Amino acid sequence: MFSLGFCRRHGALAVVLVWLLGCWAPLLGAEPETVPGADDKWRRYESPHFELFSHNNAEVSRRLLRNLELLRAAFFDLRHEKEKRSVEVTIYYFATMDEFRPYVSADFRKLDDLAGFYLSRPDRAVIVLPLREDGKQAQQVIFHEYVHHLTEVSGRNPALWFREGIADVFSTIEEEPDGLIVGKPIPARAFEYRAHPPMPLEALFATDSTSPYYHENDRVGLFYGESWCLVHYLLYGDSGLPRDRIDRFLTYIEQEGEKGDPVKRRALFQETMGMDYPAMIKRLNKYLSHGRFSAGRYPLPKIAPSESYAVRAVPRDEIRGQLTELDLRVNRSPAAKLALLNRLDKNPDDIRALEILGTDALIDGDEAAAQEHWEQAVRAGTRNPAILRAVVEMEDRAFFTDVDMLNFRLPEEKAQYLRMLLGRCIDAEPQQTRAYEVLAWVEATAEQPMASNVSLVQARYPALAGKSRVMLPLALIQLRLKDRAGALRLLDELKALQPPPEILQNAALILDYLKKQDVVAPEVGLP
Repeated sequence: MFSLGFCRRHGALAVVLVWLLGCWAPLLGAEPETVPGADDKWRRYESPHFELFSHNNAEVSRRLLRNLELLRAAFFDLRHEKEKRSVEVTIYYFATMDEFRPYVSADFRKLDDLAGFYLSRPDRAVIVLPLREDGKQAQQVIFHEYVHHLTEVSGRNPALWFREGIADVFSTIEEEPDGLIVGKPIPARAFEYRAHPPMPLEALFATDSTSPYYHENDRVGLFYGESWCLVHYLLYGDSGLPRDRIDRFLTYIEQEGEKGDPVKRRALFQETMGMDYPAMIKRLNKYLSHGRFSAGRYPLPKIAPSESYAVRAVPRDEIRGQLTELDLRVNRSPAAKLALLNRLDKNPDDIRALEILGTDALIDGDEAAAQEHWEQAVRAGTRNPAILRAVVEMEDRAFFTDVDMLNFRLPEEKAQYLRMLLGRCIDAEPQQTRAYEVLAWVEATAEQPMASNVSLVQARYPALAGKSRVMLPLALIQLRLKDRAGALRLLDELKALQPPPEILQNAALILDYLKKQDVVAPEVGLP
């Protein structure tokens, strides 16, 4: 019975022990997975404008990305908008509600019908959702929130009723073989509107983020319902109103923001719509009672095919890190923060850890810690436009607020760092204004202005918003280069731009300096 030699018996015993440990590890106290949902089945997909961490199969994962890419393209194309402030978007797509719930805030975890959520943070935005049987309804919820994101990054801040109404209109976007449908009716919104006496338009237009109509349960449904109904009627209803007049009113609404002038708004409404507020309410009631709703049909926008999206397996350690980031974003979990700090101890140049820990510090009100983390992320090579913008703003406040223009000089090391930062910021968002403005100030106060950067700002100048804020440092650069005639010419042009008072005051300082040099003609000056 024991005829095996020692070595063979020892090897056989080892095999049996390995098998037993594998079967009984959970009962023998083997370490369990500490991050809910982490395993080896996650995949990372990348489309032109999203990264997606998915626990679902390739078909549904690619479909979600394609639908979001279609929504993004259609929104910008149909609204003639562009992305002015890029914000990276990460999506977490869970396979089940049980996996999803640990990453839902405590206030919403008890809701059985939660379809997903969108969360905006200073470093990036996230979309979090589980796979659901009612896929279209869940998608509509996510699309509504993502339209808010698109509105924000386009630089718009329209009145609240329009923001919610346009988000509802685009949330129903559907692809068909012959094109795209936008603005399909939403029965729930129609019901919410019919279930209550309508809000006077004065109240609808005046509702802001602090209003009871936006927060109280017995009013918020009416606000959403009426907002959707009015926007849908103006865009797709058979109103008989001239399209150019509707567009003129809606353009004003997008520009006035939440705190518009009610008198001017009412007068413009009367002028463009040819009716007063009560008459429009009657039209909306009739629109709903007839129940005949149109929608917009458009050609498919050009987007990358879903087969082109890159995909790779996500190692368990990586998905642990990603889900830990999500836990900190959503739940402000101390354990998640500790795990990220430990990650940073092991790798001080971990860009994602630096970015989210900076965001967490900023939420706590510690701007110095946020800046420290984000500046380290910049030095580690981040290309995240939101982080680059945030650091530019912090550096601008630190060095170019209440600066003594004629005497202040940036230390050379700081000038080189800011040139690197601003160059990367401009590469990420070449259509912006802010980085060019700060770059002009860097060259105006550096020990030696860099000619290539001055030329870069000058070449971009005609397309910049807020030209006066760039014109002033450009004049200072001309003065430092001993081109007094060029400085005077720019200061003279500055007058025509009607700059803010603080810019006029700084321009006057330069003129006073030039007068002392006896080079200012008597007729040249600023008020």
